[in-house]
Amino acid sequence: MIDDKQTNKKPPICFFVIEPKYFLGIVIREAEKKGTIVPYASPRCRVFEGTSGSTGISLALVARALGYEAEIVLPDDTAVEKSQLIENMGATIVKVRPVSISNRSHYVNVARDRAQRFIEDGGKGLFVDQFENQMNWLTHYETTGPEIWQQSRGKVDYFVAGAGTGGTIAGVGKFLKSVASDVQLILADPPGSGLFNKVKHGVMFSKTEIEGKRRRHQIDTVRPQKKNSTLMKHSFHDPESSGMIDHPPFSLIPLDANRWSRGSGRID
Repeated sequence: MIDDKQTNKKPPICFFVIEPKYFLGIVIREAEKKGTIVPYASPRCRVFEGTSGSTGISLALVARALGYEAEIVLPDDTAVEKSQLIENMGATIVKVRPVSISNRSHYVNVARDRAQRFIEDGGKGLFVDQFENQMNWLTHYETTGPEIWQQSRGKVDYFVAGAGTGGTIAGVGKFLKSVASDVQLILADPPGSGLFNKVKHGVMFSKTEIEGKRRRHQIDTVRPQKKNSTLMKHSFHDPESSGMIDHPPFSLIPLDANRWSRGSGRID
């Protein structure tokens, strides 16, 4: 190990961020300005979203605080702890089987369809659409990024984040690159995820996501993980072989923030 004191080099400043959900409140407030939804109406207006869990928890909390009903569509293999949290905050849960995003039964598509039907039936509703909503990455560009830069006093060498929609790393990364071009952006991505192939080869694909092959509870943010647990051993697929691998649940991939924020919050 190299001793930084001996080399007279300062240790790098690295930020690892757990994704905040600022944009949810902003999306709701913007919809209020347009008259799409009205807080504390009778009957209550409703916000819809398709999510694997974390956004659903945040939306249930934000919606209740701002005077709305929330309807969350989840894949049925979501950890029961997440479902319980969402229900405990007063949201309605709809569970669907895990399928490809191209399938009309995918949880995002179901949430969109349910929101549309609700509106067509005379209700006031909003589909948050976190995967395509421009406010996702833009909110992190305008808030999270500047906060990190200010609180670190402009001393950031690396920014590390996970990715669901990609909004956090896109927005924060784009801001940090605008004020310090040498900042390195690192995506912590579970092995077997389709994002690796998207970044490296331009195709969002993972062998573990082939229909009929999807592994349930691959990596769950609620469940405590142990390196040698059965769950961990059977959660990762080595793309270079047909066997399973057992190592820490992330790969470090340098990213270009501009690719992520061009057109939508996802990688293009």
